[in-house]
Amino acid sequence: GSDLKDVAPGEGETDNYTLDAYAQNIYYSSNKEDVERRHIWKSAVTGESTSQITKGAGIETDPIAVGANLYCFRTSLSSTSLLTRVDEFRKTNTPVNSFKPLPANYFVKPEAVAVPPSEGTSLGGQLFIDRLLNGKRIPLVFIHGGPQQQMMPGFHSNDTYSDVYAFNQYLASLGYAVIAINYRGSSGYGKDFRSSTKFDSKKELLDIVAAAKFLQLLPEVDKTKVGVFGLGYGGNLAEQMLANYSDLFKGGVNIQINDGSGSEDRVRAADIGKWSSPVLFIGSQDQLASKIELTTKLKNKNVSVDIFQLPSETPLNSRESRVIVFKNIQDFFDKKLK
Repeated sequence: GSDLKDVAPGEGETDNYTLDAYAQNIYYSSNKEDVERRHIWKSAVTGESTSQITKGAGIETDPIAVGANLYCFRTSLSSTSLLTRVDEFRKTNTPVNSFKPLPANYFVKPEAVAVPPSEGTSLGGQLFIDRLLNGKRIPLVFIHGGPQQQMMPGFHSNDTYSDVYAFNQYLASLGYAVIAINYRGSSGYGKDFRSSTKFDSKKELLDIVAAAKFLQLLPEVDKTKVGVFGLGYGGNLAEQMLANYSDLFKGGVNIQINDGSGSEDRVRAADIGKWSSPVLFIGSQDQLASKIELTTKLKNKNVSVDIFQLPSETPLNSRESRVIVFKNIQDFFDKKLK
């Protein structure tokens, strides 16, 4: 109705809100003023005032107001999610429990990139590359699931994507150059961007091609050895990249998970005429059952197919299983691309 008020004005996406003890102000996380991260903001419920409470290189989400105290969960380049007390007047963040993070110099600083697309607006993402290493890097494109998800330049608030961030860091230390691309359909860049594809994979594939070509322009990389990997919806897209662009992608991994997208496998055994690059399928027994016909057809074409089956229904449902999955991905790319 006409009495509705915007209590979180400005360009940005907002979520995870809480009221203060007097129901006078609302705290929420938003990427206003910093599209690649989330910070804590405060607005009067009347909509008359708004202010940014946290800022900087950290990522702050899930504000919690307890009496006169404000808390949130905070991650950074070198720290996983910590419950943090926020002093909104001094603009400081203090972990509730004592914690000594790993030194920042153990990590490469993810470089915010703007990838020129084949059409439409530029694409955000992060580049993981250790520029102190010698020799050519092997370029990899990581595709998140969802697709309404967003990769950020620090540990993620989601446990699975937090470990993916750590894995991208690890790959960079081994001589890979990884781009985590926020393709059209990703969250964080507004409603129009989020809904622009309507699950039209042709547009999404063009964005992933653009990310690969961005990597190929880097002087540090071997542009002849681009790889791709993704999970859930992103794994299905990685599979499509091999089916349609094996001339560009020389190896790929599809991690089968249920990420809530409702998407089904989009590559049929009849659609593999252009597929020549090796592939690794990862999933549970039930998830991999859908790959039997496709695997048979690919092997008949002399395409290298590796399969890694986990006993659990969801291959990334625990940190232990994620470590095993990531080790198999590393071994696959070491064998096929290095």
